[in-house]
Amino acid sequence: IDLPNLSRKSDNPWGLSLWRRKVSCACVFFRHLLWADIVHCYSDFKALPFRLDQLLLKALRKPGVIEFQGSDIRIPSVETATNPYFRPAYLDPQYEYPFEGPAVSLKRQRKFASLGFRPVVSGALPLLDRGLFPEFSIVFHPSLVRDAVPAFPSAQKTGPVIIAHAASAPVAKGTKYIVRAVENLKKKYAIELVLIRNMPLSLALKTIEDCDIYVDQMIWGGYAVTAQQAL
Repeated sequence: IDLPNLSRKSDNPWGLSLWRRKVSCACVFFRHLLWADIVHCYSDFKALPFRLDQLLLKALRKPGVIEFQGSDIRIPSVETATNPYFRPAYLDPQYEYPFEGPAVSLKRQRKFASLGFRPVVSGALPLLDRGLFPEFSIVFHPSLVRDAVPAFPSAQKTGPVIIAHAASAPVAKGTKYIVRAVENLKKKYAIELVLIRNMPLSLALKTIEDCDIYVDQMIWGGYAVTAQQAL
């Protein structure tokens, strides 16, 4: 469900714009819930205020699955214990997900456990509370690319090697290490780095398609959606 933007940035002084978007959001959410046989939530959500979305889901008794993103339930102490690269990023004042922690992780997992949702897991299994979710399904990491046609680099290509990287969360993804590595390589080789940020999805996918090498993220260890898009 593509829900309307509920940001206050475009409000008029009376807040009417925000309320119109909230009403639109409620209508879209309710209409799709009535239509659906199964509710699949990709990441946590807040479609309606005052927990009305959760009450509506309970009332309709729709079966559902939840696929948590890493930032939904990541616990820094757990991540640090197995990933030495995570600690410097997490301690950086500019780290993009400072809210992560045991309390937030447990709260979000309890929310979906109370709705009777079943987790589908692609990479966050160690963070899943097995007491709340004794049953779960392991799946491949999802990709948003539809009808993709492989575009392999040409051996006859001339000009610089194009490296692309989606710098949507520079600290969390280790963008500075990628930039530093490319700058060092430029001393010997013809290389160009393209940072994907603040661009529509269609242009981002086109940039990934046209590059020679795509670099995902360097901190969390698991691969992200753009890695599959690059493939």
